[in-house]
Amino acid sequence: MRGIAGRGSVSCVPGQRHSGPIVGAAASLAAVIALSAFAALSYVSANRWVDHTLDVRQAADEWTIALLDAATSARESIRSDPPILRSRLDGAIEEERARASRMRRLVADNSIQTENVEVADRDALAALAHLRALVALVDGGRRAEGLLLLQTGEGQRLVDVFRGDARHIVSEEGSLLVERRSRVDVWALAMGIGGLLLVMSSIGFLGYAWSLQRVRGDQLDEMAAGARRRLDALADVASALAEARSRSEVVKTVLDHGMRAVGSDVCTLYMLDETGKVLELIGERGVAAEVAENVRHIAETSDDNGTFAALRSSAGMWAESESDYASHFPALSRIKAQGPRARAFWSLPLIVEGRHVGLLGMGFYEPRAFPPDEREFVATLTKQCAQALERAVHLEREEETRQWFATTLRSIGDAVIATDGRGCVIFMNDVAEGLTGWTAGEARSRSLDEVFCIFSERTRRGVDSPVARVLREGKVVGLANHTV
Repeated sequence: MRGIAGRGSVSCVPGQRHSGPIVGAAASLAAVIALSAFAALSYVSANRWVDHTLDVRQAADEWTIALLDAATSARESIRSDPPILRSRLDGAIEEERARASRMRRLVADNSIQTENVEVADRDALAALAHLRALVALVDGGRRAEGLLLLQTGEGQRLVDVFRGDARHIVSEEGSLLVERRSRVDVWALAMGIGGLLLVMSSIGFLGYAWSLQRVRGDQLDEMAAGARRRLDALADVASALAEARSRSEVVKTVLDHGMRAVGSDVCTLYMLDETGKVLELIGERGVAAEVAENVRHIAETSDDNGTFAALRSSAGMWAESESDYASHFPALSRIKAQGPRARAFWSLPLIVEGRHVGLLGMGFYEPRAFPPDEREFVATLTKQCAQALERAVHLEREEETRQWFATTLRSIGDAVIATDGRGCVIFMNDVAEGLTGWTAGEARSRSLDEVFCIFSERTRRGVDSPVARVLREGKVVGLANHTV
């Protein structure tokens, strides 16, 4: 006994046998914290990929619109040739090149998209070269040849080829977003399984360590589930907005999908007018009728509620209680109205490339707090809405230009028939209908040889369609003598 208890013996420190569960609990806690951080980073990364997809889609739309503006400017230059139109053409070509550079920068991290953009850029350059050739004919005093070359539809074909390239880029970006969403789903599942394993391993530890670990595991599961729900909501809104082609469709999507994504009871969507001094209410839901009448038009000069201050501020306006609402909108809060009123709300500016285009607000009938992660989610949603609204405005203008061009072709006194790259009819004016005996509806998508029948006056044999030679040689082709 003296040999064991004497000098130099090894002794047991009280409590040392209990340090194992504490160390295990601490290790489990560290693992939970690490997984929580990973979940947060995954959510932020997912948001950034959604933003990246939206940026690529917007860049593709703006690139297409820039090329269409250049094509429209070239056509107008051929017909009238005032100096201001020529200057507009140069500006449109410069803008198209800037949009191409921006698209190339956006997809630089993906080899497939980089190749897609290179293909689109080659086709865009081909279209621009054709436009420059048209203008060069006019500058050389050969306007008639320029008009004939314009009527062949080659320029429109080249633009349509580029638009197909742009749609392919947008489609590929959508596929990448789905792939990235699937990856986030796998991460969320892995984090959930990891949290469950940590909880199970903590059962053998001390009661307080096990309880602490379980709380952390629940928080991890809730964070992962919340991140997935918000990512799904953002993807749904982005998908719906991508299909919107007009401002009214954007408004409907925001009211239907946007409100559901944030769980709001009230929504207001404003757009700045051309002066940039008046906000016009273009969509609302859940707003009391008495209040709506006072907020349909908000002029900067008469704004006493700080709405334009929220518009100019990137942080927007946030109210988490009825008193906050009254402090932001004292006049509106005093209006007597039937039905429920918002007691909490947020209002954020719609910004596209640093330019303010409108204001989006969501209200809630009950007071609530807006934590940082929800504010980041709302900011991403607002960015989606801003880009969709701007794209819809461009598309509406493009449609107006297309209608103007079609009206111009229909008003030409000569017979005009346009085909696609396969030689199938896509347009006929009234004179062409009278000469061929076909209506535009009947002739659409039919081969030109079937609609435009020509033969030799002398031999009575059929003559080859000039379209095949035009497409093959890329130049104006006339009919041979004695062609009927």
